[in-house]
Amino acid sequence: MTMNESTKNFHLHNITPVTVSPCSPLMGLKDRFFFMGSCFSGYFYQFLKNLFFPSMISPFGNTYNPFSIARTLSMIAEHRDINENEVFEYNGLYRHFLFHTEICSPDKALFISLAHKMIGEAASFLKKTTVLVITFGTAFAYFHGGTDNVVNNCHSLPASTFNRKLLSVDEITEKCMAVLKNLRQKYPDLFIIFTLSPVRHLRDHARENSLSKAVLRCAIENLLSLPDTYYFPSYEIVLDELRDYRFYGHDLCHPGETAVCYIMKRFCESCFTGQANDYMKKIIQLRKDLSHKPRHPETEQYREFLKVRENHLHLLRLEYPDMVLPESIEDFFKE
Repeated sequence: MTMNESTKNFHLHNITPVTVSPCSPLMGLKDRFFFMGSCFSGYFYQFLKNLFFPSMISPFGNTYNPFSIARTLSMIAEHRDINENEVFEYNGLYRHFLFHTEICSPDKALFISLAHKMIGEAASFLKKTTVLVITFGTAFAYFHGGTDNVVNNCHSLPASTFNRKLLSVDEITEKCMAVLKNLRQKYPDLFIIFTLSPVRHLRDHARENSLSKAVLRCAIENLLSLPDTYYFPSYEIVLDELRDYRFYGHDLCHPGETAVCYIMKRFCESCFTGQANDYMKKIIQLRKDLSHKPRHPETEQYREFLKVRENHLHLLRLEYPDMVLPESIEDFFKE
């Protein structure tokens, strides 16, 4: 038995493989990506950004529940600024419930200016976006002060400030469907990819986490009735193929580096053209080469090493003119 046959035989009897249907159409080197959703969407964003694909992630930060995703996506698409009456001060800093805690300022006017600038930049990028990737994290949402105003971030305010609710499949479907249909009218060629975050929300306890993920998965299935949509099964890959704690981080909730790399590999295989995959392999190899720390950077041998990689980068720029690659190895290090 050959090594490849032995590996396939092991997988056949010890792993339950997840079949990933190919995306249609496949994505290529001319695509631009916009990411929204839970922290897991950041893995996709960082992966493609490191490969120099034109990419942007929501300026609102991690957005876990579908209502907040729908609201912030609508604001970006319509280039709608925040309501200044919703800006509040807490612990000496001005904030907004739709923005991440890092987006704050001791000066109210400065905070509002920053928020409007970030929304404007996202709106401009979305106009040229070809692929929107949405990652749902939890079906539990928090509403401020007994109102219908969903919050994206509680900013460590007392729990009594909010009402916690498990969103239903129908509520999520209705809210997101309306926003996505309006988005499609504005950008008819936009392709939408849905994913379900495999990050375990154990602050909700295991029972509620399972319920939440089930609600989200059912809602996504409804949203796939929209044309030009696709579901990438990150959640299923982690639960079925990588069902072992060694594939998680130290918190035992977030996928570890090995799991993330494997998920990205499956994502590329199922969603990108052969040309795009070839390009990515070359950039990954070049990054790997450049990641080695030289013991003696002053030597002629290391200077020759950099010269070879510099030439490699030059050839990649010629081979892939659609990609905005660094001008030099020094610039590559800065990325």
